[in-house]
Amino acid sequence: MAILGLLNLLLVIFDLSYIPLRDFWLEGRVQLLVKIGTFEEEFPQHPVKVLPLRVSDWYDWVKGIEPYRDTKQYLERVEELNSQINQVALQQETERNLQLTDDMLAELRSLSIKMIETNPFQAANKTGTLERIKNKMRLHVKGTKDKDASAKKSFQVFWSREYLKENGFREELNFFDREIKPLIETNYFRPVGENGEPVDNFILLDLLFFPLFLIDFLSRTWFISRRHTGLSWFDAMLWRWYDALLLIPVFRWLRVIPVTIRLNEAQLLDLHRIQKQASQGFVATIAEDLTEVVIIRVVNQLQGSIRQGKLSNFLTQQNGREYIDLNDINETAELVKLMANLIVNEVMPKIRPDVEALLQ
Repeated sequence: MAILGLLNLLLVIFDLSYIPLRDFWLEGRVQLLVKIGTFEEEFPQHPVKVLPLRVSDWYDWVKGIEPYRDTKQYLERVEELNSQINQVALQQETERNLQLTDDMLAELRSLSIKMIETNPFQAANKTGTLERIKNKMRLHVKGTKDKDASAKKSFQVFWSREYLKENGFREELNFFDREIKPLIETNYFRPVGENGEPVDNFILLDLLFFPLFLIDFLSRTWFISRRHTGLSWFDAMLWRWYDALLLIPVFRWLRVIPVTIRLNEAQLLDLHRIQKQASQGFVATIAEDLTEVVIIRVVNQLQGSIRQGKLSNFLTQQNGREYIDLNDINETAELVKLMANLIVNEVMPKIRPDVEALLQ
């Protein structure tokens, strides 16, 4: 059950971090963008692929994510252009093939301008991705990231027969597939449900664990109530209150509490050192406060004895009974001597500033 709880917690953490990290789960690539003032650089120059598969292909449905219609259409047209160019390369350049290629390029120029003007990335809060696309295209076509340079003009030049023929159709389309296409693919559409929140189907995955956690919670608390006399089943549930966090469909991150306790109970995680340090810190705080109270009460009692002229009774016999010597040693005197030595040599140097402040 501890391992099962850990798997559920890891799934919860993955789900909570999926939307912020979706670009990574989609592309499986890592690249740092360093931006200091006007300086902006990517390191390494080309993204490094670290995942062998696209996690988003099978997890997008959990978050209700769908491809954005406009950007999906844009990439489909690029794929059609790729197929058309490959077909032209295998056949002779006929007037019909050339006209078809020109029509595709014209449509891509139109779709590029529409993408820049309407900003379909805004709905997914990824406007910064559109800016990266524009910067990459400006730098590739015009050799500058200057924002004053026209991104629209750069796309129009890129999707022209003259530019592609001059720089090589295959090389330019490889650049698009490597640098631009992954950024466009990160855009998505997430519908809103009837509750006003984005669609989230994680509850379907979580329900796979729910029956197991519920059966474990009920059976465990029932056995606890049977094992301890006078303990009701409800009291046993209160005893294991933290296990109920595994059954609550909200604030799922709180499941770290029962999972940590379960792992410690199963000896898969050693928390004894942490418990020891926490206990020592707690006891040390209590001991310090208790010592201050004791010292203040002793000082108050000493003040009262001095005012009433009973200091001798405070140091010796306060109950008026006669001292009986059994072994030729005055225990009271010895105890007073030990206490005086302890106070003078050990206690007073440490509390001297506080005592001075108190006397002041």
